[in-house]
Amino acid sequence: TAPAPAPDAPIRVSDLMVVDKRGVTQLEPMTVTIARPSHVALVGPPGGGRDAFARVLGRQVSTTRGSVTLADFSWSGPHRGSGWRLATYAGQDPLLSS
Repeated sequence: TAPAPAPDAPIRVSDLMVVDKRGVTQLEPMTVTIARPSHVALVGPPGGGRDAFARVLGRQVSTTRGSVTLADFSWSGPHRGSGWRLATYAGQDPLLSS
């Protein structure tokens, strides 16, 4: 297991785009760097880009294009290692897994 990223390593989002299974764009291409630690508010209508972005950060949905990284850890990589434990998603819809 790789060591955990530094607590001040930023989250880098590059050219991120999400399209659902029907081909509807859920998140237009975006690039942003989120400082850590920080507080971020995602605002917008339900079912819009704020929900898709939160699900990408919580690894509930795969990106269609682009990347999300924290230090050397990639959000699109395998679901193991110390980096995977740094993010989770708790939305309004319950998700149970075993």
